[in-house]
This record gives sequence, structure tokens and C-alpha cells, in this order.
Amino acid sequence: MQDDVLQIRQGAASTWQGQRLGYVGADGRGGALLDVWSEAEPAWSVHHRLQPDAILPAGGRFLRVSEIRHGEPGGWIALSPASDTGAIAPVPPEHAVLPLHGSLDIGSTRLELVAPPEAKIAHVRRWPKLQPLARTPADQIEALELRVGDTLTVGNRTLRVERIQSDAGEIGAFVAFSISP
Repeated sequence: MQDDVLQIRQGAASTWQGQRLGYVGADGRGGALLDVWSEAEPAWSVHHRLQPDAILPAGGRFLRVSEIRHGEPGGWIALSPASDTGAIAPVPPEHAVLPLHGSLDIGSTRLELVAPPEAKIAHVRRWPKLQPLARTPADQIEALELRVGDTLTVGNRTLRVERIQSDAGEIGAFVAFSISP
């Protein structure tokens, strides 16, 4: 593999630009499950469901899924810097990302983007991640409409919506949050 390609074995993690990327395995649809979290802020974790050639924000840049090899043991995912992202700005590495095909965990809360953003509004649901969504009582699932500048309180942290990115070809839709304290 080339020096600029990050290859991660199934069940392992690698560090890239201050973020950890862990290849969970196959998603059952020909794609891959990849977790991303910050070394500096371990309270959040992003769960991506990716297809080959998908582009994801990580470490203040964009990475492209250049190859997925399924198989246990021996499965792996290869990620390389994406140079063809047009005028789409990368997400600062300290921001947590909620991808369209995935979820964002903060403490014991899970967020999910339920549809591509429309008119700069992101439709998100929030629930306690202690059990799968299908087994969570309806009164514990909260539907949210988020706009840039909106804030959410999750435990003792405040998330501020910094950006809502619509689908842009191979770059899937996402919401970027700053987190404090």
C-alpha cells in the first residue's frame, strides 16, 4: 500500500491527525462499519456505514474509502486522503460529525440524522443508547429539527450546530457540532 493510504484491520484502530479510526467489520450490504473518535475528547464517537469510494470527514480533512476487504480474520479497510472534494471545506478535527449513514454517540446518548438535510434544516432523533432504537420506548425518542447555531445539551456537555452539509456526490450529508466544555 502507498504511504498516504491508511489500512486498518478488522477489529483494530489506527490514529490519523489526532483521531482514532476503528474498522468494526462488514455492514452486511457490501460496505463497512467504521468508528471515529477524538483522542483529545473521548466522550464522543461517530459510527459510519460506508460504501467503496465514499468520502468522510476525519482529522480535519476528507478521507476516501479506497478499498474494503471482507473476511474474518483478515478483513481490512483502506482510506486515503481525498483530493477531489471541490470547494467543500473540511470539518475541524475537534468537531464531532453526525453522518447521514451512521450515528453519533455522546456519553449515553445517541443521535441519528434521519434524512438528508433540507433547506438548511437537519432532522435528527435522539435517544438513550442503552438499547437499540427498535427496543427504545417511544417516549424516550426525541425528534429534533436543527439549524446552524442551535444548541443541544447532552449530559454535562453542550453541542452547537456549526455546519449542516447536504449530500455532495461521494461526500454524504452530515452535521458538524462543536462540543463544550
